[in-house]
Amino acid sequence: MTGRLLIAGAGIGGLALARALHSSGWSVEIAERAAEFKPLGVAIVIHPNGMRALARLGLAEQVAAAGNVVRHMEIRRAGAARRLGLPEVWAGVEWPTISILRPELHRILIDGALRSGGARLAMARGVAAMERTAAPPRVRFIDGTADDYDLVVGADGVHSAVRGSIDAAAAAVSTGLFYLRFATRNVAGLADDVWWTTERADGSYGFIPLGAGRAHCFVQVRSPTDELIAAAEQDEFIARFDPAEPALSDALAARVGSIYRHLAYMVRPVAWGRGACALLGDAAHAVSPTLSEGGSLAIEDALVLARFLREHHPVERALELYRAARQEPIAWAHRMSLAQVAAARRGRATAWTIDREAAVAHMREMYEPLRRDPLLALSLPDERV
Repeated sequence: MTGRLLIAGAGIGGLALARALHSSGWSVEIAERAAEFKPLGVAIVIHPNGMRALARLGLAEQVAAAGNVVRHMEIRRAGAARRLGLPEVWAGVEWPTISILRPELHRILIDGALRSGGARLAMARGVAAMERTAAPPRVRFIDGTADDYDLVVGADGVHSAVRGSIDAAAAAVSTGLFYLRFATRNVAGLADDVWWTTERADGSYGFIPLGAGRAHCFVQVRSPTDELIAAAEQDEFIARFDPAEPALSDALAARVGSIYRHLAYMVRPVAWGRGACALLGDAAHAVSPTLSEGGSLAIEDALVLARFLREHHPVERALELYRAARQEPIAWAHRMSLAQVAAARRGRATAWTIDREAAVAHMREMYEPLRRDPLLALSLPDERV
């Protein structure tokens, strides 16, 4: 089946789906709530599974050229460090880990979806609610208009309006972790291929290299609300976090652009949609930023959903196959996220109790199911129906 398809949200997952459906026979429209595109963050890490998914879309080379290869993760605790090789963690996946500025990734995806993919984009036309989920689903937009489609896909983020109107049981739940993020000049002397994190009992901070003398700085602390922090000056907050951390204060002084401040949320339980309405990416299953997998999982969702839609199954059958194919890796990612959030909320260990090899093995296990190609994994009985 083909017809009119509405994608709610022009973020990573929505644009990836539009690109994946190029020349599929579907007439793809993207409805974006914002009146203009503005950066929604500083940078993003795309692990090898996400780069593999981008390669399927024909965009991996562009992303790699615009980004920076990260080969090592160095985790520091109580003055001791463990340097983990990311190629060891992701052995068997041919792509590297890439760090890239979010606006650069967004630019590449927009070009791939709109200029090369043929989708149509309407700004300031976000989805307000679903008035009907059964075929044909009916959408009410924020401008007061309404329209019918053959399929609606909610890719409108962790606070999804589409999910909110079709699945009251699934909600954005605060992790109790608050983040500050900003771009900075690389005043910490960070190697271009090393992402390092300092873990403390009361939080963590670190730097992700972006190349060309730039870095992404992040700070994570436990906080039940953003009200106090939002009311404080950023400098004052960083000083309260630890005025004795010279790398952090130096990076703050050398920052470039805005500081992004937000609570981290997860969607619980996972929601896949209803009737002729599907959800993907953060709208369906937002995970904690500690896993660095939100963007990659959204792109994988888009590839799998597009695969079943291209096979011209009836819409509801295609969505059933999509859910079945994505349930296992997403459930795993959620379990890993919850474990990391629990560790961060109770306070991490202040000293290392395992050696480097054991730390690599632990991280490899954490990402194990995500190393599998989600399209090659579709050799299921359902696929042949």
